Amino acid sequence: MVELFSRGGPLMVPIIISSLLSVAIIIERSFYFNRLNKVSVSLSRQFNECIELQNFEGCIGELRKYKDNPISSIYIELFKKAKSDIQNFREYIETIAGYEVKKLEKFLPALATISYTSPLLGILGTVTGMIRSFSVLSQSGIESSNLLAKGISEALITTASGLAVAIPSIIFYNIFSNKANKIVLEIEYWVETLLAEFDVRNR
Repeated sequence: MVELFSRGGPLMVPIIISSLLSVAIIIERSFYFNRLNKVSVSLSRQFNECIELQNFEGCIGELRKYKDNPISSIYIELFKKAKSDIQNFREYIETIAGYEVKKLEKFLPALATISYTSPLLGILGTVTGMIRSFSVLSQSGIESSNLLAKGISEALITTASGLAVAIPSIIFYNIFSNKANKIVLEIEYWVETLLAEFDVRNR
């Protein structure tokens, strides 16, 4: 494996770094969304019960158990402000929601960047490898043949490596983006539900 990387030329270094970053992000986000999925059903059920029973104070205490969860943080702010009569309730909640939603999208821009740049690094390696190959075409002998083969090998290895990093990166980026969008839609639904309840109580 080390020999393969060394044959790929200097551009294998940023490709390898990109692959390590991609793997780290994929693992971190996988654990993160798995934790969210485990409690999302429970949070939605508690939220619905709180609206029906109007027991906002009790619900805040229960939701604090999930203080590191962005969904729980938004619900807590909703229930806190549901007890008060403020004019800019909607704007306040949208600001809080926007802040918490950023947690869902953490590292996703980096993963997207890796998925875009890795193939380009591979293509650049292909270009440099082919330049090296063509530079020895005018030469003859065994040494030139070896240099030609080395240039072609570098071109193929960097291309394959760049694609090997980019393909899983873009797949997991789409998976995580869909998960984040699903949670955002859920948050928007419950925000609108509480806002409607809040409007009814203040008429």
